[in-house]
Amino acid sequence: MSEQVKVHIISTAMIGQEEIHIVKTRFPKRYKKAEALSNHDDFLRSIGASYLLTQAFSKIEEDEIMYNEHGKPYCVDRYFSIAHEGGYAVLAVADSPVGVDICAQNRNNAEVGMKVFTQDEQFLCSKFTGMFAKLWSQKEAVVKLIGEGLSRDLKSFSVSSFDRDRPIMLDEKSIYCKTVDFNAYYISVCSFNDISIKVLTL
Repeated sequence: MSEQVKVHIISTAMIGQEEIHIVKTRFPKRYKKAEALSNHDDFLRSIGASYLLTQAFSKIEEDEIMYNEHGKPYCVDRYFSIAHEGGYAVLAVADSPVGVDICAQNRNNAEVGMKVFTQDEQFLCSKFTGMFAKLWSQKEAVVKLIGEGLSRDLKSFSVSSFDRDRPIMLDEKSIYCKTVDFNAYYISVCSFNDISIKVLTL
């Protein structure tokens, strides 16, 4: 039986003074980091991610949120992953380690693809429209799952088997992935377990 991962999504257009106040009150340190961002859209995305945390974990305290050496946030007894891009912030919540990423479907950069995609992934990009964004979101979700972020060479592993709904092997572990199409974005979720996704929008 697959593990269900809840994917909470908020549009930055829905973030107003009430949501900002909640984050400022519950997570003052995270609020200060968001406030220091020079771009207002970055501020809203950061606030959106923190707001999702307040809604998904009603009793979570800011001091419970820690960060590993690569900057991934985590709690000792809770599993979650955060991502944001464009007009959305996303939070994946699971019963075991999880990684999530979101990528606009119109994102495409052949030069970047040559640097981060394996040959089989580059082949998929050449054959299917929107595959760059899909593969990118899957690779990002993988490195977030394992807690290494972009310190891991994205070209050191392939996610092409995800397109056939098969897991990949990385560091002697099976990694599963599900990707959903949401309002011209791809949202990919990775786990060490077979998963299903429940999307929850605010």
